[in-house]
Amino acid sequence: NKLTYSVNARGSWLNFYINNLLKKYTKYDDIFLKYHDILGKFTYHFTPYNSLSISLYNGADRFYLTKTSTLVNEEEDYTLKVYDKNGIAWGNRIASLKWNYLIGSKLSLKAQTGYIKYENNARSSYIFNNILQDTNKVDQLDVWSQTNIIDYNVRLDMDYYVDDQHVIRAGFNVLD
Repeated sequence: NKLTYSVNARGSWLNFYINNLLKKYTKYDDIFLKYHDILGKFTYHFTPYNSLSISLYNGADRFYLTKTSTLVNEEEDYTLKVYDKNGIAWGNRIASLKWNYLIGSKLSLKAQTGYIKYENNARSSYIFNNILQDTNKVDQLDVWSQTNIIDYNVRLDMDYYVDDQHVIRAGFNVLD
C-alpha cells in the first residue's frame, strides 16, 4: 500500500495504411508517418505525509515524403531524373523527481528537480541526374536543420497555512 504507479504507452498504426490510401491522391512514391508516446509515474509513500515521485516521458513524431520524377525531352535527347526526400522529426524526453513533505499541520515542503529535452530535425535531400546524349551529370542538394534544447530545473516551494483563509508561500525555481 505504499507504492502507486501508472504506465501508459501509445503508438501509431497509421503508417501501415497511409501509403496505399494517400498514393491515390498525391504524387509521392512513399509516405511515412509515425508517432509514439510513453509515460510512467511511480510514487512511494514513506508515510501519509511524506512521498517521493519519479515521472518519465518519451515521445516522438516522424513524417517523411519521397518522390522520383523523370522528365524526358526526346527532341533534344535529354532526360532529367529527380529524387526528392523531405522529412521532419521531433520529440521530447522528460524526467522529474519530486518530494512532498507535510511538516506538521501548517507547513508543507515540495522539492522538485527535472530534465527536459526537445529535438527537432528537418531535412530535404535532392538528387538531380541530368542525361544529355552520352553525358551524365549528377547534382545533389541537401538541406538540414536541427534543434536541440535541454533544460534542467530545480524548484523548492514552502506553504505555511496561517488559518483557513490565509497562506504564506515562498520558494525558488532555477531553470538552466
